[in-house]
Amino acid sequence: MSAVDELVLLRLAMLAVLFAFLLAAAWLLSGGLRPRQPASRASTVPAALPTLVVVTPGATGLRPGETFLVPPEVDIGRDAAAGIVLADPSISLRHARIVRGPRGWRVADLGSTNGTRVNGRLVDSAGAPLRGGEQIAVGVVVLRFEP
Repeated sequence: MSAVDELVLLRLAMLAVLFAFLLAAAWLLSGGLRPRQPASRASTVPAALPTLVVVTPGATGLRPGETFLVPPEVDIGRDAAAGIVLADPSISLRHARIVRGPRGWRVADLGSTNGTRVNGRLVDSAGAPLRGGEQIAVGVVVLRFEP
């Protein structure tokens, strides 16, 4: 065997070793990047979120019966940054806020022009409790809180 043949064989052997190393490294990294399965599936299932059901849509373009999920804290208003956007001229940019606290859910007015009402009663910044079935009026839009 000539010196040139030996050099070619050494180069091929070196490439094979390099390829095997890269393949092993990729296999190990892909296994390490997979999300780990939780120990108990029940502990990772979030509690069901309440919904707001559209009763009277006003000029929002929504239909009665459409729903919004309510996270633990959400603002309602015309502002695109609000969690629940209702594009009706009777609604302020930041109209109301729904919050889940230690004593349950509350809705509070954020200083809106046309006010926030729960079952017909005006709500101030201290808010009113929500237990389920309440009708929340923001401007002319009416929503029903469903836990």
